[in-house]
Amino acid sequence: MTERLLIAFGTWVAVGTGLSLCRRMSPLHFFVLLLVATGLIGTFYPLASLLVEPLTWRNIGHLDDETIQAVELDYMVFAWGMLLAAFIAASKGWLVPDAPAEQVARRSWVRYRDGIVAPGLLFSGAMLYGLYVHSVGISALTNKADYAEKYLLSTGLGPLSFGLWMMILGCLWAEASQMPSRHKLAYRGAALAIGIWSIVFISVRTNAVVLLMGYLHILAGRRGIELRRIRISLVVVLILAYIGLEGFSLYRGTTSRSAGEAIEIIMSRGETTLASVVGGSELSHPFITAVEVAASREPAELAGRSYLDGFLVLMPRFINPDRPLALSQEFVQTYYAWAAARGGGTAFSMLAEAWLNFGPILGAGFVGFAIGLLMLAVERHRATHRRGVLARLAPYLVFIVVVIHRNESASILKFLFASGVVVTGMCIAAQLVWSFTLRVRGGDVSGGLSRPGSDPRPPAPAGGSA
Repeated sequence: MTERLLIAFGTWVAVGTGLSLCRRMSPLHFFVLLLVATGLIGTFYPLASLLVEPLTWRNIGHLDDETIQAVELDYMVFAWGMLLAAFIAASKGWLVPDAPAEQVARRSWVRYRDGIVAPGLLFSGAMLYGLYVHSVGISALTNKADYAEKYLLSTGLGPLSFGLWMMILGCLWAEASQMPSRHKLAYRGAALAIGIWSIVFISVRTNAVVLLMGYLHILAGRRGIELRRIRISLVVVLILAYIGLEGFSLYRGTTSRSAGEAIEIIMSRGETTLASVVGGSELSHPFITAVEVAASREPAELAGRSYLDGFLVLMPRFINPDRPLALSQEFVQTYYAWAAARGGGTAFSMLAEAWLNFGPILGAGFVGFAIGLLMLAVERHRATHRRGVLARLAPYLVFIVVVIHRNESASILKFLFASGVVVTGMCIAAQLVWSFTLRVRGGDVSGGLSRPGSDPRPPAPAGGSA
């Protein structure tokens, strides 16, 4: 018990120091979110399991205290690796808010680009997702008695189901853009509809959380909210929101009952409910995965191979039928074959991937430092190029940063690649339409998009700045 408490203390010393360095950044800054997530995931299960015996469907019966402490130590090292990245960023002046570096002459192109990309994402995404709903069927999507049915029927329909993510990206892109407020109302309505559909009908809270965090990211940036100005009341609201998410998970376990009966069952279980929260929490799953891997695999056995395989996973199976399985797929097929057979899965762990590739301590420290530095560099670029493509994508990527600990490199690369291809295609389309319009109208675009003396030529659409 003492060892776990000391390691947890060391983890939160690193987290607290890192937050102090980032005190002038937004509370939804990528680095801040990942650092806090590291602290929570690295200490929640090892401390909570000291108080309550976890109740979960995961294979935790054979996990010993020594392995749990070793994984907790790796999370602490991961946090200290991130802290080292923060010190380097601070020495380069990255943690001090700067004025944006974009050129006024390009604002007309940015407005035109946003006016093409946002509706393009929304409507093309709606068409793809409509085909997905038609293929799977409304009854399967809304079947709350058997969640596995829709996942089994979704096999091979990934590009169609990605349409919903395109719609989410379109809504957030519009909100982050400079388009008039009256135009944004339509996108906000679409976002509300997506949230209601996700929670009430298909019971997928992720979509609603992505939208909520994206809008909060935009709001925090516009109002210049800094971490040092966060009040206790907001922390309480966030804690209550987390409790609500865990409560929703418990409710899903009793969906065959009415809402009143489900709440009554949850309340009557008492300590069993608390044990279920500890064992089934989103904060516990990545930690449990890392412990399972550490208890049954050899450290550094992959020697970096999974990071290279992550690029091979991007290739469609009709091009490379023998492409390697992602670590998350391999994990669920090996440890939870019954879930894989029903189309389900479980969270993997970025820390477990680092352990498999580079071993304990070294793997956690190296990956923590690398990804921390990457988050800081991305946010620095976004802050100095506020009208760039990366700035428009940032609200959409907030949730991915938050849950990055429950993923592996292949899954993250696959998601980023799909999103990048779609956005690049939309930006190219916008550039072609813009160039054609200028040629037809002799360099003048109606509606006041072009300013006298400005350069109407757009930048390369795939670039981070505009």
